[in-house]
Amino acid sequence: MATALKGGSLILLITALIGLYAAGWPWSTDMVLQPSLAPFEGPRPPVEGTLPVEGDFALQRWQMEQLLKNPLPQSAAGIEKGRFLFSMYCSPCHGTQGRGDGPVVKVFVQPGDLRHPAVQAQSDAWMYGTIRNGENMMPRYGPELSVRERWQIVQYVKSFKVSP
Repeated sequence: MATALKGGSLILLITALIGLYAAGWPWSTDMVLQPSLAPFEGPRPPVEGTLPVEGDFALQRWQMEQLLKNPLPQSAAGIEKGRFLFSMYCSPCHGTQGRGDGPVVKVFVQPGDLRHPAVQAQSDAWMYGTIRNGENMMPRYGPELSVRERWQIVQYVKSFKVSP
């Protein structure tokens, strides 16, 4: 009888080990413990000395503030084109007037008011970098918008009257 219990226990132990192995233990935690970006964390910086194959250089917003200036002359046509692009890409969250009252805010966090003095005081390059790379909950629009279109949106946002 004692031998039968030992044999049954051995079979139970072997079955349990096979079950754990099949379930992926302890290897099932490998994906959790790997080095990776956290949600809403920016892209990793490129290796020094590398060049992009296509598209723009990978720059953070603070780098853009130091390196970029709006190349477009201020014009009514540029602002109008920026208004059109803003209505397509930005108004779902920021609203048509940039107040942060777009229809998406019913289910997401309300974005800031683009007419606020703190936003309007930012440089054109800061706004360009925000549009290109995104920020917090705001997605990046670098792939969707050309360089010229991003600057046109900046011109439109800068044309807002400052609200108190």
